Amino acid sequence: MPSPKRPRKELRLLVDIPIEVRGPGHRFAASGRDLTFSGVRIRYRDHLVVGEHVEIALKLPSGLFEVPAEVCWTEPEAPDECAGLQFLHTKASRGRLYDLIVALETGSPLRRRTPTVKWKPMK
Repeated sequence: MPSPKRPRKELRLLVDIPIEVRGPGHRFAASGRDLTFSGVRIRYRDHLVVGEHVEIALKLPSGLFEVPAEVCWTEPEAPDECAGLQFLHTKASRGRLYDLIVALETGSPLRRRTPTVKWKPMK
């Protein structure tokens, strides 16, 4: 008997965004499907290996977001190959992604923050 699914820990945005993936010896375009604060599910037509480290560029309407990521899982047998990428955040990328997701979710213009300003909820 399969184990019951655990509830998701993070809010998941269903999106359709272009992504560029760059890894050792390859570079290709993919489509982002589910976006969370910790990662993204992509559809692609190339080869990825679980554990591989890649650089990704998400082309969000609210701005470009580049971050290193690790391939956590792949589904090569699916009609369109899918993979789960976990972001390998830096302190700066974590705040930047938060701003981009809030702008994407609310449709508001992106607010720029300086590194010395503490995080404050957007109103």
